[in-house]
Amino acid sequence: MKVTFKAATENDIPQILILMNQYYAYEGIPFVQQNARRRLIQLFKDPSLGQAWLIKQMGNTIGYVVITNGFGLEHGLNICVDELYLDPSSRGHGVGERTIEFLKCYARKRKVVSIHTQVEKRNRRACFFWESRGFERQDRYPMVHMME
Repeated sequence: MKVTFKAATENDIPQILILMNQYYAYEGIPFVQQNARRRLIQLFKDPSLGQAWLIKQMGNTIGYVVITNGFGLEHGLNICVDELYLDPSSRGHGVGERTIEFLKCYARKRKVVSIHTQVEKRNRRACFFWESRGFERQDRYPMVHMME
């Protein structure tokens, strides 16, 4: 079946929040709706931060993907696949693969050098998915200092 990608806007925030809640529950990540809403508004008001798309099939939204823009001396221009979520019934049918190809095309058009993502270590299916599409594990630990 054909998969399409609709650039998300502020009008799509309610739908994205529903999907985010499902994604975070699946991954065991705490979901704070007001924080998610605030960050989505920030993303849509400043396109230099990144982009979000609704993933659609036969007119129905089956997921979403969010990328953020970055730059580093090691990799130059890069994007990070911050979130990619597909409805469970849409998994295993090539939708994720089409989404990665869509993002690679997006990156090539913008002269992006690398695409990054993070995967929960315990999510072996996601690790296999990303590795089978050319993503490599790095021998580094993600480290975060929360300023809020």
